[in-house]
Amino acid sequence: MYYHDQNDVLQLYPYVKNTATNHVHFEGNFLHDVANDNLPGYPQLYAAGAAQYYYELERYRDAEQALSRLRPATRNLAVWVLAATLNAAAGHRLQALDALQAARRSGQYLWKPYCQAAALYSALGLPDDAAAISAEIASHGSSACPTIDH
Repeated sequence: MYYHDQNDVLQLYPYVKNTATNHVHFEGNFLHDVANDNLPGYPQLYAAGAAQYYYELERYRDAEQALSRLRPATRNLAVWVLAATLNAAAGHRLQALDALQAARRSGQYLWKPYCQAAALYSALGLPDDAAAISAEIASHGSSACPTIDH
């Protein structure tokens, strides 16, 4: 069974994070269970949650491994932005830009991930793209993303 909610694959993230915490601290390697589909229900959801969980722990290699379990068709805006963040942190500029383009093509207009994407564009030295993505979210009824003055 695969999780296909295109609104937000991370909507159950607190549950996934709690499950990940329990596995990491009490039951062994959560990432191993994700990789082997040993978790009940929605393996794509667990993969996304595991990627976010390991990213927060600054375990970038584990986060990338968990993210690689997500089929591209099930990735949504938030997951593509997470992929871009991981790639940027690892110094993979082209992969980060590819993930940001996929995020923009997702057809989803959620303020927080869009503004995270704008911040990534800015960090990658692309202020015009940062401004464009901020304008995109504003044109869909949200406020524009905050800017960082250098």
